[in-house]
Amino acid sequence: MSLRINTIRIFISDLEKALEFYQKTLKLNVISKDLNSGWVQIEVAPAVYLGLEVLSQDEDEFTELVGRFTGVSFGVDDIHTSYHQLTRLGVDFLGPPQTQAWGGILAHFKDPDLNTFTLVQET
Repeated sequence: MSLRINTIRIFISDLEKALEFYQKTLKLNVISKDLNSGWVQIEVAPAVYLGLEVLSQDEDEFTELVGRFTGVSFGVDDIHTSYHQLTRLGVDFLGPPQTQAWGGILAHFKDPDLNTFTLVQET
């Protein structure tokens, strides 16, 4: 058996805002979308996807699943350049890149639904 990551589900409240952010700001490729069911699949690496799934605010899981730390990290070659480029595009970072005790550099940012992601540069 061989396990591999296929799709990471990210829960959102507004598909239009999410598409603007992920497709236009982050420049990620939309593979498929079904606006009626509130689902968009975005490729972040070969055969690795983000699945954006709309949850209504009246759903029980909304407060647990929308607007949280996702644990998803996007690797970049030059975090300082990426940070400045994304900041100029309006991406909301929690702070500037910080060197970690293990040697890597991290910066956390939020999508329009306040889901938090990480930029990481390994050294």
